[in-house]
Amino acid sequence: MGMASAGGLRRPVRVPASGAVLDGDLVVPEGARGVVLFAHGSGSSRHSPRNRRVAAGLHDAGLGTLLLDLLTEEEERIDARTRALRFDIDLLAGRLTAAADWLGAAEGTAGLPLATFGASTGAAAALITAADRPEAVRAVVSRGGRPDLAGDALERVRAPTLLVVGGHDVQVLRLNRDAAAHLAAEHEVAVVPGATHLFEEPGALEEVVERTTAWLLRWLRGRPRSRDRTSGRSRARSRVALHRSSGQDAGMDVGWGTDDQWDARPGLDEFLLARIAEDDRVAADAAEDSGRKDWSTDPRGTGAADRRTAEHVARHDPARVHAECAAKRHLVLACRDVRPDMHFLGRRPSGMADFPLSPRDPHQLAALTLALLALPYADHRDYRPEWRP
Repeated sequence: MGMASAGGLRRPVRVPASGAVLDGDLVVPEGARGVVLFAHGSGSSRHSPRNRRVAAGLHDAGLGTLLLDLLTEEEERIDARTRALRFDIDLLAGRLTAAADWLGAAEGTAGLPLATFGASTGAAAALITAADRPEAVRAVVSRGGRPDLAGDALERVRAPTLLVVGGHDVQVLRLNRDAAAHLAAEHEVAVVPGATHLFEEPGALEEVVERTTAWLLRWLRGRPRSRDRTSGRSRARSRVALHRSSGQDAGMDVGWGTDDQWDARPGLDEFLLARIAEDDRVAADAAEDSGRKDWSTDPRGTGAADRRTAEHVARHDPARVHAECAAKRHLVLACRDVRPDMHFLGRRPSGMADFPLSPRDPHQLAALTLALLALPYADHRDYRPEWRP
């Protein structure tokens, strides 16, 4: 039995998989939005400090995690001598897939949206599990991974996939870009400028956590994290969410609903995170192609907002644009954590002068902050007029 409390569930587990029993650590916050299954890298284990740092960030965002040893203790001793099992991708993927099936039936995780997260060779296992369980796995993240080792499974992956790579991890970055070309699913290669393979540079791992959290919250459509249900504000927001999910007052959401309902349409927070990721991608490409490309005339944008981003990069140091994107992404996630009162935007009179803003109300302040951050993207095809402050 595990420890269940107001803080959720935290317990060691033993998972039967492919003729072995694997040790793992399961954490499920109260009211979790989903659960993330971790596959460690070569020569590592569930005790990887980097994976545990990522997992802690996911817990803060209301996501559960299962960190699992993919090899038994005896196999780890053999692998320490031969270094053979860490590259047995079929073995690792088979065990990770068995763990995914176990999560689908286990107490505390059954019914929760599932994602896989892999580091190094574990990324290949995470992708193969996604390919073999397309109905179960809703998102994949690779950190400094070897997705190329997934082989033909890449073309079968249907889950949106984020490949996070250090900008100075040159060989692995090339392998990730080559692998991304074989992905049929929606995907992104996110480059962390200046980072090496283990993301040991100041701020590098924090950026991995931010990007991973944003990606998984975007694609894991589960129940929101529990809040204080006794407060009048929580009950009022639940009524608003019910009103919205019934098809009325459409467009005022940011992806939250009640504990029993979930509005599947992308909200303002997701819109912003997607635009920020696009801006950051342009900046990363500009940094890589500096001096070889005129970014002020880059034709790949889909609208005026994209052209403005390229022009902004052309006028400023790409590193500065990257820092701006990181700051905006952090602000969006901070606003989302306090659950913005987006219905508040719809109650405003016309014109900012009459905007009924109370500085003491963090939910309204968060809504207004998101609305103002989105204004530069107002001509994007996915922008909704209800978001305009």
